[in-house]
Amino acid sequence: MLADVLLGLALGAWLYAWLGPSRASVQTKAYVFFLVEVIAGVFVIFSLTSFNHLHAIALDLSRRIGGNHWLGLGLARMGAAAIITLVPALVSGFFTALLVDLLREGNKQSAQLITGSVFTANTLGSMTGAFVGGLVL
Repeated sequence: MLADVLLGLALGAWLYAWLGPSRASVQTKAYVFFLVEVIAGVFVIFSLTSFNHLHAIALDLSRRIGGNHWLGLGLARMGAAAIITLVPALVSGFFTALLVDLLREGNKQSAQLITGSVFTANTLGSMTGAFVGGLVL
C-alpha cells in the first residue's frame, strides 16, 4: 500500500512537470486546480462506494487466476488496493506540484520556502485526517 501511494505521488508530480500548465496564466492554473479537485472528489466517492466490495472482487479474481492459493489471493488484494490508492495519490502528487506553482506566481518568497510550506501543510493535513478518521470517526 505504501509503495502504491509513493508511486502515485511521484507519478503525479512527474505528470505535472511533463504536462502541467507551468507557463499558463494564473486563471488557467486555477481552473486546472479546480478540475483536479473535482476528479479527486469523484474518485473518492467512487472508492467509498466500492471499498466494501474489494474483498469479494479480489477473492473472485484470485480464484480465476490461480485457484485458492494464498499468493494469488495476496496479489489480487494488492492489485485491488492499488486501484483504490493509486489514483488519489497520483492526483495528490499533481495537485501538490500545481499548488507550489500557483503560489510561486507573483510571490517574492523563495521557491524553497513556498515548497516547504506546501509540503508542511500537506503532511499536517494528512496526519490530522488520519487521526480524525482513525480515532474520532
